[in-house]
Order: sequence, then structure tokens, then C-alpha cells
Amino acid sequence: MTSDTTLLAKQINHGQSEIWLAVNDGPVTPVRMLATNEVLFIARKHSPTDVFKALYRDYHIRIGHVASLSTPSLPVIAAELQLRG
Repeated sequence: MTSDTTLLAKQINHGQSEIWLAVNDGPVTPVRMLATNEVLFIARKHSPTDVFKALYRDYHIRIGHVASLSTPSLPVIAAELQLRG
């Protein structure tokens, strides 16, 4: 995982999200469908408060909007979300 890798997450309805890792907006892992609250719980657990708050605001703009998360703890988050390339 490189320093420009980001977690991308898109709510597809009010309970489910699609998540994947990307570099320069190009996917590097397959898309996984996961419960939205699980994605947020794991991101909150491993991110600084200000980073998580920014993700939370971005994530809830609207259904279908792709939010991104970039933090030094991304390898831990990706492992817990079972994102593997």
C-alpha cells in the first residue's frame, strides 16, 4: 500500500455501502459490499477524530456519492474491512 492509496466508500442505500481501495482514483482492490455502520465503525476506531468527522460529512452528502479516506492507519482499516488486492 502506497501513501497515495485511499479508501473509497459509496452508500448504495441507507444500510449498505460499496468500498474499495484506489490509487489516483483507479481501483486496486475488488469492490466489497458491506453494512454502512460497519464501515463507519471501523473508520472511527482507527482514524483521528478530525479525519473521521470529515469522512462522515462527505459520506452522507447523498446516496451514490463516493467519499474518500486517507490516513496513516489505512493499512489497519483495510485489513479489518478485508480489502485485499
